[in-house]
Amino acid sequence: MNTANYRIKAGILSLIALFTFGFTGCNSMTGDYGTSPDIVKVSVKPSRHSCLVGENVTFLTKTQNVLGHKAELKWTSTGGKLDVEGTGRVARVWFDKPGVYSVDVNLSLDGVSRSHDTTTIEVTAIP
Repeated sequence: MNTANYRIKAGILSLIALFTFGFTGCNSMTGDYGTSPDIVKVSVKPSRHSCLVGENVTFLTKTQNVLGHKAELKWTSTGGKLDVEGTGRVARVWFDKPGVYSVDVNLSLDGVSRSHDTTTIEVTAIP
């Protein structure tokens, strides 16, 4: 293959790639920089999924795409004594009765609820 044919084919392939992929790169950016409701997220992770009566379980949160917004976390539990620490990213629940309990965290951005996550803890009686 001579150099001229190679350059023509390479140029055509480059143009095809540019028209196929090149013009879509920045068009997906929105004014709120990715904080649409489908990607703003909170998740909760317990230190363990089961415990004995009288023990504490610690819950940690991870948030996604909240930079630049007033983020607030609200915790609820269907049982036990809930204690939220510091900025609200850590909570501890002390369980005084056996059962299966849910712990939920809700994330609000600028006063609007955007995401929540729930986990369950099984509490058993002391043998």
